[in-house]
Amino acid sequence: MKKKYLLGALVIIVLICSIYFLKTNDNQYYNPANEEKFINIENIEHPEFSYLLETYLKLETSGLMVSFDRTENTENYQSLGNGNYEMYATMQDVSQPEELYTRSPNMIFTIEKNLLKFDELEEGVLSRDFNEFVIPELTIPTDIHQSESYQTLQKMDYDVDVSISFADYVSFEDITAFMKNCDNTQFVWLAIDNVDRGNMHPLGLTLLKETYTTPVTEEANQAYPNLSLVDEEIYDAQKLKQSYISKLKLLKDHPNFLELMPDAVMPNDIQPDIIDELYNDALNNNSCYGIRLITNSKNVLSLIDKFDVSQIYIHEN
Repeated sequence: MKKKYLLGALVIIVLICSIYFLKTNDNQYYNPANEEKFINIENIEHPEFSYLLETYLKLETSGLMVSFDRTENTENYQSLGNGNYEMYATMQDVSQPEELYTRSPNMIFTIEKNLLKFDELEEGVLSRDFNEFVIPELTIPTDIHQSESYQTLQKMDYDVDVSISFADYVSFEDITAFMKNCDNTQFVWLAIDNVDRGNMHPLGLTLLKETYTTPVTEEANQAYPNLSLVDEEIYDAQKLKQSYISKLKLLKDHPNFLELMPDAVMPNDIQPDIIDELYNDALNNNSCYGIRLITNSKNVLSLIDKFDVSQIYIHEN
């Protein structure tokens, strides 16, 4: 009888040790549920991770429309155990005609221990190579009016999706003044900074109309003012700048999330060690060097005439 008690006690001890080991081992890895709450969305648990990921992606990728697969009363990711999680997303570029929009998930994001990976279920926007903007430091002086793109625009009289790079930095005030006077236009993205001064890849701010304004807690609203913008606020220079700063600060304040990125092979690879530099630059920066917009070709020609333009990139549908 004593042996049975000893055997039972031993089994219980082994179980407790196993649970403790698994719990301790799991705590070594990134857990999306451990992000502190800064979003107020009812019936969805832990939406913070998907918001951080969407913020990261939209800072890097112009024209990106993204939605994460989530169902009521559940997280928007699934735990696979042992520090592994997966999340499905639907992504497309704004240049695609609405009738061709993807209606089902076309991307899987996977967290494996402390690394984020992604797999495209079909050809997706994260694998594109547009080189749609060029920073002023890399501008080669040319007469843009002689370019093939400019001459193509002159022959058009319909809406075109185009990314314009400026030969020098343009203030938020000047670009929003132009935006206010540009009728029937969908503004897509502002190119504001770049990861490396010698790198072609830009960072910027999405101007796409939000399907809803993400509600944040009062504490988050104080810490990250103008994190989300409603439609009319994209014409306010100070709110645009503050939104960009708040998005960088949000990432800066979530180092565990950023630590997923070093080997994630994302488009521009915003690395954790450069976020502080980007944030400090943004505090002192009041300029951008490019804009993507969808509008009549005549409005684009007006933009080119108003600013010294170094490159025109016309997006094909």
